[in-house]
Amino acid sequence: MIPCTYKYNYSSHGSSKTRFKRKMTNSITKNIYFVRHGEGENNTAEVYLGSNAPLTNKGLDQVKALAERFSIMKVDAVITSSYKRALDTAQEIHKRIDKPLLVSDFFVEWGLPEDMFGLSFNDPKFKERDELISKAIFEGASPHPGDEGFDDLKNRSTRAISYIEERKEEDIVVVTHGIFYRFMVAHMCFGEMLTPQIFAKINKFMKTENTGITHIRMREGGKWDLWQWNDSAHLG
Repeated sequence: MIPCTYKYNYSSHGSSKTRFKRKMTNSITKNIYFVRHGEGENNTAEVYLGSNAPLTNKGLDQVKALAERFSIMKVDAVITSSYKRALDTAQEIHKRIDKPLLVSDFFVEWGLPEDMFGLSFNDPKFKERDELISKAIFEGASPHPGDEGFDDLKNRSTRAISYIEERKEEDIVVVTHGIFYRFMVAHMCFGEMLTPQIFAKINKFMKTENTGITHIRMREGGKWDLWQWNDSAHLG
């Protein structure tokens, strides 16, 4: 069974269908709000900036609007990737809502090693390594030593999901990155059925805005529902 699938009983008459929907709503045990970090210099630069890329001025404005939005929502904790652009995003939310802030490398982005730092995206060395990593993630090829392949990403996603599930908080903001964000949502939906080929299609099709919010609900029994995707209404 695909973990995120939820089947309505369309053959039921109206009152039963209403009771069925109500039962689904009442069984919600967690609300997870995945957030892509605000725009970072890595999103606008022509060279690879790695994990230490700060937010741009536009990114700072985005995260202020994001924090204001979360200030009127129920949030019990904020979890973030350790990368600077994600951490700065999470700290702005934390400052506005005064809820616990936790940092975890479970939620960092996939990508090139730090020895690629400063290389132009047009540099042949950069292009070669980027192609190797893309093949490892999207085609299931063997990764270069020290890089993450598809199975590595799937194992990290499994640990990240378990970490979320086991926390006592019910309403959690998770600040992460575009590709890993999409990978986790795909993994929640397809479970062990997720393949590199499926993820390649999802990654290409389901885009994410900087500070876009994706709302995932966990039901009793550890089943996940995608409730809202890439909501960026706070950006106007």
